[in-house]
Amino acid sequence: MNSVRRPHLMRIALAMGMLFASQAVHLAIAGPIELDPRAPTGPGDPISMQRGDGDPAHVGAWSEPREWPVIAIHGALLPTGKVLHYSYPDDTEQSRAMVWDPASDSFELVEGLTDQFCSGLSFLGNGRLLVTGGNDDGCLFQGRLIATQFDAFSETWSSVGHMSTGRWYPSNITLANGSVIIVSGLNQNCVLTSKMDMFDPSRGMVAIPEGERALDLFPRMHLLSSGKIAHVGSEQLTSTFDPITRVWENVDFSNAGYRDQGTSVLVPGTTDEVMIIGGYVNGSPSASCERIDFNDEETGWQFTGSLNLGRAHANVVILPDRKVLLVGGGTNDFYDGPILEAEFYDPATETWTLVAAQAHGRMYHSTAILLPDGRVLSAGQD
Repeated sequence: MNSVRRPHLMRIALAMGMLFASQAVHLAIAGPIELDPRAPTGPGDPISMQRGDGDPAHVGAWSEPREWPVIAIHGALLPTGKVLHYSYPDDTEQSRAMVWDPASDSFELVEGLTDQFCSGLSFLGNGRLLVTGGNDDGCLFQGRLIATQFDAFSETWSSVGHMSTGRWYPSNITLANGSVIIVSGLNQNCVLTSKMDMFDPSRGMVAIPEGERALDLFPRMHLLSSGKIAHVGSEQLTSTFDPITRVWENVDFSNAGYRDQGTSVLVPGTTDEVMIIGGYVNGSPSASCERIDFNDEETGWQFTGSLNLGRAHANVVILPDRKVLLVGGGTNDFYDGPILEAEFYDPATETWTLVAAQAHGRMYHSTAILLPDGRVLSAGQD
């Protein structure tokens, strides 16, 4: 994995989910979706693709793209209803960061304390956003030691100290007690770290030596109802970590294999079911998806409905109607072969349906965020 900075158009688009399209009177209606010549890899045939009927009330609609004052590489919906986006620095040593207020359509510059490009992020129980690591220049993709927090109400940054190791492309997982587990990333020597840290708002940063395990960059982690953390990729081996006993347990192997640049999501309407989606499998964009129920010790990973268009680098959003929206992605490396059509997943029928297409590709370094009014903000790609 590498992190390439390229000339960019800082453009975003807004989409309205299926249940909310009739309220989006200001959004442009997407035109008819033509048959895409890119056949999906894995199960599925272009002739049998599931496509919406073209009615914006059923397939949603994207607004016209507009300029954005920051590349939306990282993003979060704040408890104030505003959106924080940040990227790498422009002409300073701090990441460029902006807060957008959807209500007033206004922006506020809130530059970070350091270069937070390629960091991990998750919310604390008090609503502050914990950002871990970032990008340094001592070697290629050098991880930073610092962890910071963003206060959404004062719109200010502050340091919360150093982790036990530098991290570039880590993952954060917030626990039920408000603590945050931090795993993976490249360290100060630009080498993958196996160290685990925990940030406790009352105690600060604490190393968890019993949790050490080498996990791929930006590992896909989900908190289960048991309090355990599930790790579901990119690797084929699936495991859980218990923050109380501090023990890792291997669970199963996924069926398709290593899913490079894929994604995962807790399946809405279920308890402790996780779905892994697409990615590059054996070098090709995969349409296959799999589900696992962590409350069922016998079944393990099972294939579910395939995407209509195999893709990697996609973003996933859970909609208010408990459907899953897959946005962006593409078929070739980091930036080439973008797929403009989004897809809906219905957990009940286990089927994917192609819906409205965006005007611009959203692959590497892009984000998608559900807004309080039900729209989806799709942005980024440098």
